[in-house]
Amino acid sequence: ALLTRRCYFVDCLCIHQTDHDLKLRGIRHLGGFLSRSSKLVVLWDESYFRRLWCIYEIAVFKAVHPEAPVQLHPLRLSVATALLASFFVLGAGLYVGIYPYVAPFGIGTFYAASFSCSAVVFGGSAVAGHDFARQRSALVEHLSAFDARSARCYCEADRAEIVVAIERMYGGVDSFNR
Repeated sequence: ALLTRRCYFVDCLCIHQTDHDLKLRGIRHLGGFLSRSSKLVVLWDESYFRRLWCIYEIAVFKAVHPEAPVQLHPLRLSVATALLASFFVLGAGLYVGIYPYVAPFGIGTFYAASFSCSAVVFGGSAVAGHDFARQRSALVEHLSAFDARSARCYCEADRAEIVVAIERMYGGVDSFNR
């Protein structure tokens, strides 16, 4: 079972964005797509919980799978991870690159060069860790102030359909907000 089949639902690709009737059909059948999912993976940014469509996807998923996990992954975490890897490679490259030049000058010079290369790696780690902590704090803040009614909707014609659907699933928007 090395090869397992996975399917992904990408909202803006799977729901029509310009034809209003097709979009409404997509809204009404989102539960069918999400019922086949075992978890919801959200690539979160600071605007996520301010967008009504995003909120609606979570509402539908949790209505269909009340116990299933919703994983929130900060988009910037991928940037922080890439930065960390880059700093690690840069530090290792500096170490390998300068070793032949510093080795003849003795162990003290070697330790100083090693410390400099390590500082690049640890400095990059600190920057990445700080960014991750900031994103995590922002996520907690957004979740604590969450209210589906205050979300923006690019196409205001969609708002009524989405709000009515959330009210039907949860008995009201306040019930969903909790």
